[in-house]
Amino acid sequence: MDVVTISSKYRVVIPLSVRRSLGLKLGQKVQVILYENRIELIPVMPPLSVKQIAYECCGSEKLVRQLHL
Repeated sequence: MDVVTISSKYRVVIPLSVRRSLGLKLGQKVQVILYENRIELIPVMPPLSVKQIAYECCGSEKLVRQLHL
């Protein structure tokens, strides 16, 4: 478990290990939730494209191309 410090501007730095584990990028949005006396930061992920969804379902780029996506 990492411990971070709140700065004078009420900012915190998300530890590198957490950023890498979640694949966070600069400028990415996070949702802030107050839950049972704690703060949770939930990464906002961009929606998948139809092509990405088809690839995940089919598992083959060739099949996705055949669908003309």
